[in-house]
Amino acid sequence: MQGHTGGVSGAVHLRDRGRIITSSFDGSLRIWNLESGVQIGNDWRDDEGGDGGDGEDAVWRIALSPDGKTIASGGGSGKVRLWDIMHQYRESCR
Repeated sequence: MQGHTGGVSGAVHLRDRGRIITSSFDGSLRIWNLESGVQIGNDWRDDEGGDGGDGEDAVWRIALSPDGKTIASGGGSGKVRLWDIMHQYRESCR
């Protein structure tokens, strides 16, 4: 699996067991097909932008909600962001 340009800071398995979402110090979240090792769609990033390194834009931690529909991420900016997995998945595959 290649794609992040910074260190990987976290990973969560989705309920279907065939996909994971990773977070990185490069400021992105990415969804992966575990069987092929290929990234699905484009990376997910905060609309506010940032430095793309290990500063404010970095994603330090991610967590999956109990219902498996939302990812919470937090990082260098001090903000927590909630990501609707299905919405982001559809948007990133356009």
